Amino acid sequence: MIEALKEKETENKKARILVIDDEPQNLRLVEVKLRRDYEIVMVESGKKALHILRSGEQFDLILLDQMMPEMDGVMTYAEMQDQKLIENVPVIMATAHGSVKLATAFMKMGGANFVEKPIVDPDALKLKICQALDTAEIIKEQRRMEGEFVKIQKLESVGTLAGGIAHDFNNFLTGILGNISLAKMYIGSEDKVIERLTEAEKASLRARDLTQQLLTFSRGGVPIRKMRSIAQMLEELVVFALRGSNVRCELVIQDDLWTTNIDSGQIGQVINNVIINADQAMPEGGIIKVQAENVTSETEHALALRDENYVKITIQDQGA
Repeated sequence: MIEALKEKETENKKARILVIDDEPQNLRLVEVKLRRDYEIVMVESGKKALHILRSGEQFDLILLDQMMPEMDGVMTYAEMQDQKLIENVPVIMATAHGSVKLATAFMKMGGANFVEKPIVDPDALKLKICQALDTAEIIKEQRRMEGEFVKIQKLESVGTLAGGIAHDFNNFLTGILGNISLAKMYIGSEDKVIERLTEAEKASLRARDLTQQLLTFSRGGVPIRKMRSIAQMLEELVVFALRGSNVRCELVIQDDLWTTNIDSGQIGQVINNVIINADQAMPEGGIIKVQAENVTSETEHALALRDENYVKITIQDQGA
């Protein structure tokens, strides 16, 4: 038991304890018994303790005497609770022999434990302190987990909402794309309008990719992969991201570039963001070099890759 007690003491060496007792002799006695293992702050009245707590000082445990003038232990503890000064802080009450009924009432108020005065067994006091600190840590962890669970529930609600919005928006885009396709059928292939319609069609397809990202999020973030030509996607993304910019793009794409199994919406968003950042890094203009090439895990020794084939995309700008 003593070994276990020493282990507990080691774990709680940095714990701060506020000791409240109106008798200087008791304060000195408690300090002598606890100062080697804990940081002790001592006050002689409930009012002074409340003042310290209101100032924002943090404590891991409070050792509170019951018999004090002006404000006894129960009154002091009640004030601490009413003013929300001791959330998650265990309080141990020190009572005179024969005050078990009072101590029981104190614990029903939320007190952690009680000790009888005079304190003659320092090990018993330390054990109760360790138990109270451990219980407070468990309660704190439980509340943290409850908070995380609430966050997860909120995310699930947002995911459901995002999925509904994405589904409706996707339906609107289907109508837009259908009408663009019909308009292109009625216009001659030489008409300049068809170029604008083609660009509108590509923009709508990119918007559809964004709705796919929302749907992916609503399903928990699992990527929806399909075989796709990364070369074609890079060309479309670069033209779209640099439209109206004074930055020029130099595309260097390997002729026999492999098709890739990707979530085109997620990958496209990443590449689009990088190109936009590169563009913003060169307000006076410049060149962005976008290169795509086939690599294997054997050729890329610096990266911890699985033994598979990859397409490597490199984006370089001339910004500072």
